[in-house]
Amino acid sequence: MTEKLKYLTEDLVSDLYKNVEENLDLYKHGDFLDLARNSGWGSELKSVTMNIELLAGLEGNTGAEAEVRNSMLVHKALEGMTPNLAREERIWTRLTHVECFEYSRKRWISEGADDSEIERSIKVHFFADTANRIRDDNAVSRLWWNAHIAHMTCPSDPLSALELVLSKADIRSNFIERPWVTSRANVAGGIIRAMKNDSWISEKEVNYREFMKTVNKYGGGILFEIMNEGKVDQFMTQCSRKARNEISS
Repeated sequence: MTEKLKYLTEDLVSDLYKNVEENLDLYKHGDFLDLARNSGWGSELKSVTMNIELLAGLEGNTGAEAEVRNSMLVHKALEGMTPNLAREERIWTRLTHVECFEYSRKRWISEGADDSEIERSIKVHFFADTANRIRDDNAVSRLWWNAHIAHMTCPSDPLSALELVLSKADIRSNFIERPWVTSRANVAGGIIRAMKNDSWISEKEVNYREFMKTVNKYGGGILFEIMNEGKVDQFMTQCSRKARNEISS
């Protein structure tokens, strides 16, 4: 079943954030379905639809495999979503509190944690008050951004690109969290192809960090947008060689 994507009013997002402690029992044992019938919870976006059945299939497990599956699922479920819309906190706060609430709770509220820990986790993973938190912390938006960047960098095979990027936490942070990389498809695509063709790069986190430092050092002034794939791949090969030398020296 598909329906129009819904979002919250700004005042409601603010109230929810301020009242996390008051609503703690709902986060731990209940839900927000009754509250969601009230005014302010159901504004609709005409340009985006959500597949409720797909969103219900999100897995609360940790680990790279679950993160890959969940990322691809959210991207497929939100048809019409764009990067501009995906920067809107009101969308993701609605999803974490309604359609994706069970997933968000299972994934980010730890059993046995004390109330102060749970409150901190809710404020980080059920809301999204900055661009960085939308990209990295919100339980659902981080999944969409994972898959969006994989589709952008490797449209012919986004799944394998996503598996590479999410294989290690350090790889994701050094790839997705670098705007100068993810905003330039030629650079990001070149990095993905380099990791596919040279297993040394992603074999160890230290290798990947050194490789990315080298790309950053020597690629700052290069106009990758006017280079063909062959030239970009040649540059990445040189960076890999320099990174190996740096580590072994």
